[in-house]
Amino acid sequence: MGLFDFYKKKRNLKSTDAYKEMEALLTPIIGTEEKPAKVENQKLRDGSTYTGEAILCTDGFYLPNGYGKKIISKEVEMTGHWVDGNANGVCYVNMHHSMVTGQFKNSRPEGWCLSVEGGRGFVFGVFKVDDCVCSLGDSVTWMMRGVNLGLKTSFKLGLILVGEIKNNTACGFHFMNNGDVYVGTDGIKMDKTGFFFKFTKDGYIQIGRFESGLLVEELNPHTVVLANGMDSSLLPEDIDTKKKYF
Repeated sequence: MGLFDFYKKKRNLKSTDAYKEMEALLTPIIGTEEKPAKVENQKLRDGSTYTGEAILCTDGFYLPNGYGKKIISKEVEMTGHWVDGNANGVCYVNMHHSMVTGQFKNSRPEGWCLSVEGGRGFVFGVFKVDDCVCSLGDSVTWMMRGVNLGLKTSFKLGLILVGEIKNNTACGFHFMNNGDVYVGTDGIKMDKTGFFFKFTKDGYIQIGRFESGLLVEELNPHTVVLANGMDSSLLPEDIDTKKKYF
């Protein structure tokens, strides 16, 4: 069953005051591939509407290329990084009572992803096409229960944040365009300095203290959760940081 077949009922996430606070930290900019145009509400060849970076094709239609938001219908939106019309890189799919965020390849989940369906819980782990093939949800339950889930994209940082901004910090799931995911609290510089669970782009888990995105001190998972001000009793007994998950 495909991603869009599985989630039939769609709705947009509502804005919160946290989004407004995040504007001070996360400001979109235009990236370039031969300096693509910045378009707004452009009708695409497939009938969808797109706002973001795009290149103009010879048939007069724009092709998403860079960061942008594609409105497929009143019920489905995709925000993320596009290459020649396909979502390749970090992407967020917003649906009625549901969302999928993470690494996409050819417009389908491929790598670390978070799927949330209202009233039915969440799934976090390794996705292949439309399915989770390795669930690691127990390792991030502490974060899911510790923040108010909101969304913000930063084209400048190549980042989609699922979480909240408060006291000049960004707390939640930091999905990076290169495939890394940081779970924890980042400071005002947004440079991934702090205490995180890092799910790396090459399929490993790192847990500890980070500076500018690099692990400088490996720590017990409970220590990292407590450093984020959350409940460490929600952790599983063991998290394998030696295993390659994909």
